[in-house]
Amino acid sequence: MCNLGYTKFLCEVISKSSIDDSSRYEYIIALVDFLEEGEMVQQSLMNFCLNDKENRFLNMIYGYILKNFNDFKDYEKGLA
Repeated sequence: MCNLGYTKFLCEVISKSSIDDSSRYEYIIALVDFLEEGEMVQQSLMNFCLNDKENRFLNMIYGYILKNFNDFKDYEKGLA
């Protein structure tokens, strides 16, 4: 059950709007690395998402990906 606590911690930190994108990136990397530990960890992430009734975690991940994608598009436009 230790995995559940660590997964929850990482998801809650990633969901916070008060952390900067650089820190969020590091926490996302830690979560992805942790997810490679096995099925129990993956299930704990699924349980966290199912219990996150406001979808704060998924919305934060979506916003983070969208922001970085748009930044990349702007960067690519600057190279043309």
